[in-house]
Amino acid sequence: MILILPLALLALTSGVVQALITHWGLLRYWWVLAKLALTVSGVILALFVLLPDLHSLAAAALAGRTLTDRFVLVQDASGASVVLIVTVLLAYLKPFGRLRPPQRRQPHVRDDGGVSRNAG
Repeated sequence: MILILPLALLALTSGVVQALITHWGLLRYWWVLAKLALTVSGVILALFVLLPDLHSLAAAALAGRTLTDRFVLVQDASGASVVLIVTVLLAYLKPFGRLRPPQRRQPHVRDDGGVSRNAG
């Protein structure tokens, strides 16, 4: 339980940093945005679903009570695994293309009426 939240936040932070320092960018491609949304939702679910479930199951086990819902951890772990697999597939396949088409450079018109290909 001690490692789940720091590792989830580390995954989110490292993903944002990688997006910002690489040519993929944070908001240029659909797959990066989808990975960001999945990672943020994974952190939120870990914080508000997985950790409370782990805490209640650990308290029940320490008290010697039988577990009423035995498949809670299987459901939580399965959901987290699906999110991780989808994010890996998004990073590998890079589907959906760009959010916006790349900006084309407009030809620069020179003072003498000619056209220069390099704007600048």
